[in-house]
Amino acid sequence: LYVMPKYRRQGIGSALMRYAESWAKARGDRQIGLQVFQRNQPALHLYHKLGYQAQSLWMIKPLHRSDKPMQS
Repeated sequence: LYVMPKYRRQGIGSALMRYAESWAKARGDRQIGLQVFQRNQPALHLYHKLGYQAQSLWMIKPLHRSDKPMQS
């Protein structure tokens, strides 16, 4: 979900999420999930406000060419 900066804080994101939830319910879906970066605090606030809860943690590790391969 992306709302252009000049249109934020006007309820557009909430309205779009409610529409997506209604669409999913009409399809018979039992849950809806999303992914958001931890540093995106405005989005996290919106999703918490709409009742979404963190369920898992996605872990990553950047790989650099200078990293040596693991020996077995």
